Amino acid sequence: MTRLSGPATWALLLMMVSASYGCRRGTDTAHLTAIQTIKSAGIDVVLLSDHDAIRHGKDMFVIEFKSP
Repeated sequence: MTRLSGPATWALLLMMVSASYGCRRGTDTAHLTAIQTIKSAGIDVVLLSDHDAIRHGKDMFVIEFKSP
């Protein structure tokens, strides 16, 4: 696994936050199931889906960033 440098990690995180913010408008996450949670630099990154897994095709998923 390749490890990113500090600035590259923050740039990637900022890009992901920007993309998820633009796509999330109007999305209710209460009914979604957490598929995977990863802790990175004091932030929990959670992958949420309507199903128990991400399916190929027209499945929807949400990436949520939480501060503990």
